Amino acid sequence: MQEQIEAMYEMGESCRGISKVLDMNRRCVSNRLKAAGITIRPLYKQRKPHRYFNGKKYRKRKADGYWYSTTVPETYLHVDMWEYSVGPVPDKWHVHHENHNKNLNMVCNLKAMPRDKHGKHHHYKTRGD
Repeated sequence: MQEQIEAMYEMGESCRGISKVLDMNRRCVSNRLKAAGITIRPLYKQRKPHRYFNGKKYRKRKADGYWYSTTVPETYLHVDMWEYSVGPVPDKWHVHHENHNKNLNMVCNLKAMPRDKHGKHHHYKTRGD
C-alpha cells in the first residue's frame, strides 16, 4: 500500500484525495509520505487543475470526469498510461477503470477490454463498426 500511496502522490494526487480512494485517514497518508522522506506540498499547490505525464499536460473534463491532454490530438491520460506501460490498445478496445475512479489512473487500476464488453459492463449499447 505504501508504494500505491507514493505513486498517487507523485502523480499529483493530494493527501486528502489519496485518503478518500484508499479509505484511510488523511493524517495517516501524510505521515506515511513523511516517513518515506517525501516532502508534503503546500495546500495551495495541491489544487492544480492539471496533471503531467510523460511530458504532456492533462486537464480534467467536467462533463465526463476524464483527464485529457491539452495537445492535439487529444488523448486520455488513462489510455496514455496504459500504452506507456503495457503497449498499444488494440482496435475497437477500450481501457477501463476497474474501480470506476477516473482519478486513479495507475496501471493496476486499468484493464483493456473489447468495446462491446466494456459497453455491456456499463449498461449502454455500442454502435456496430
